[in-house]
Amino acid sequence: MLKKVISLVLVFAMVFTFSVPASAAGFTGSRDTGTLIEMKDDSGGVVRVDYETKANGDQVFTQYLNNVMTDRNVIKAVTPDIVYKTVYNETASSSALNAPKAKETQLNIKDYISVQNNPSRAFSAYSGSTTLGTINYRTLVYEGTLRYGLRVSYTENTSGPTTYTIKSFAGKLVDLISIVVGAINLPKALTATFLKRLLVSAGITVAGGFLSNALSTTVACDKTTYNMKLVDTTYSGHTKTVYGYKYYVTDTDYYTGETYYEGYVPQDWGTQALGVWLHNEMFAYSTFDIVSWS
Repeated sequence: MLKKVISLVLVFAMVFTFSVPASAAGFTGSRDTGTLIEMKDDSGGVVRVDYETKANGDQVFTQYLNNVMTDRNVIKAVTPDIVYKTVYNETASSSALNAPKAKETQLNIKDYISVQNNPSRAFSAYSGSTTLGTINYRTLVYEGTLRYGLRVSYTENTSGPTTYTIKSFAGKLVDLISIVVGAINLPKALTATFLKRLLVSAGITVAGGFLSNALSTTVACDKTTYNMKLVDTTYSGHTKTVYGYKYYVTDTDYYTGETYYEGYVPQDWGTQALGVWLHNEMFAYSTFDIVSWS
């Protein structure tokens, strides 16, 4: 099969934060396992890339063609610049992890992606504290009905940019995903969603697990970090800070202006889901009601 050379230039205006995002069920990108991409293959079947994050921090990316496992890539936490790649025989079962291996190789991420900072274009924006309001709850305890609440405010910070250039890479879909996820400080699910939309917009398909045509584009991404402060209305000394992120992605060649969210963000204020997630960050009551937002 003829392998096409992929030349992909990504320009990301990003902020790098040392804050650890809150892990909450339901937020895209915070799962330990899942499917990153599923696309029709020109062979008439379907190609799928799944991922798993191990307890030790290793990241595993597995490609299936028509539900048959063909490739498994591993980025180990102790060697984050190396992709350990195993190519399985076409007859390997999707569940047979010990199937005969056709080939084992290593991909050095730095061989395919270079990172450049652009001080002349760098920017940083920090906002003062913004009050969202109060979430009022109630629960039943032994003495009767207990009413309590959370006062919620946040600050936000945006800065960048950093430039990422993928250099003359030829490989399978799973290799592209592994290298981009390994190099760029973005959530796996967000990166995969963006790559899929970019490929579709560029008219690029997948043939036998390989990209069918060369890809070249320039992308800009602003990353905003939200620091959300929670204060117990019944005891001001009980506080906690949780985090959320906004990514605004633009592409000059195929499509523009997409916004992705992760974690706890102001845009979700007033929703049942956010009220429940914030409650569970602060309180241990298993049954409760959201009475009002004020």
